[in-house]
Amino acid sequence: MSIYSNIKDLAREIYVNYSLPMKVSETGNKKVLISYIKSPFYSSTKKIFHSNYLESKIISESFTDLGFSVEVVDYRCKRKINFEEYDLIFGFGYPFHDSLDIKKLKKICYLTGSNPNFSNLREAERIRDFKNEFGITLVPRREAYWPWMHAAINSDFLITTGNYFTKSTYLNLRSDVLTIPVPFVPSENHPTKNFPKGILWFGGAGALFKGLDLTIRAFKNLKSNFTLDICGPIESETDFMGHFENEIFKDSRINFHGMLDISSKKMQSIINRNSFVILPSCSEGGASSVLTCMNLGLIPIVSEECSIDLDNFGIPIKKLTVQDVENSINEAFKLEENDILYQRSEIEKFLHRQHTFNSVKEKLKNILQEII
Repeated sequence: MSIYSNIKDLAREIYVNYSLPMKVSETGNKKVLISYIKSPFYSSTKKIFHSNYLESKIISESFTDLGFSVEVVDYRCKRKINFEEYDLIFGFGYPFHDSLDIKKLKKICYLTGSNPNFSNLREAERIRDFKNEFGITLVPRREAYWPWMHAAINSDFLITTGNYFTKSTYLNLRSDVLTIPVPFVPSENHPTKNFPKGILWFGGAGALFKGLDLTIRAFKNLKSNFTLDICGPIESETDFMGHFENEIFKDSRINFHGMLDISSKKMQSIINRNSFVILPSCSEGGASSVLTCMNLGLIPIVSEECSIDLDNFGIPIKKLTVQDVENSINEAFKLEENDILYQRSEIEKFLHRQHTFNSVKEKLKNILQEII
């Protein structure tokens, strides 16, 4: 790593951990501190790679519309903050945890996935099962140990991204959990008008957590001319990649691309040769990667844990086993062109009803109006 990169990383760490809250709007009579991510507010030209960028803007604009002045602090910030300045705090992380003793401050905890205890257990179970079958212990990639539980229990309200499944993972802590959908990330690319025989696995870090192993193994069992594209930042997961090296790099039907810009020309070429997006994940808060691919015309093949409502479209993965993933892929292969066209139409209506920037913002504003 170069000296420049080291300096850049150090500057970023100092900024994230110790910078003061940033003023976003100053027009309201009341004042809210959002403890989430700051980067969307200091770079208006930054490319959007993740839904959390959009979520940040949605949260900020919702509070501004409701008459609040808004300040934002990074959820990892360890700097001492004067919470007496604020009427409300929204979010999670260290600043939110530090605010819990301020009695007059209204607190809305915002979590972006299933109960971390649930997620940690599910990843541990997947690692255990993989070791039992192959004798290899993979490194956990998605463990979460933020000071979240105290905040989730002791906040005035708890909002999570996702659906009924995400909500169900918190019900042992409190019964009044509220949920909002996740926005898809817009793309300059467009859906294909053809019916290509391909499946795309599109996910973030944690290949085992997100079921890439199940996808590869199920795909290898299929005797067909379908192809599998793999997109995600998993090159550094050398234990996983080493085990599946032959399957990934020596099977002409499987193509590995790493992480791609959703608006790139290469991504368009991948969309053009796929009809389905698959994610047998063991825990999500709305699987924005799948929603983003659905916006490009792909039909989802997903586990219930992805927390996406399949409504007149999509193919569920019943259990996180190779056989169940294989069964779901086979079901996808049986769809006729008319079925695919119908599902694409239903997906487009579903996304614009629930998962656009404006529809998610409207949902959040309605919740905030009700609870504030």
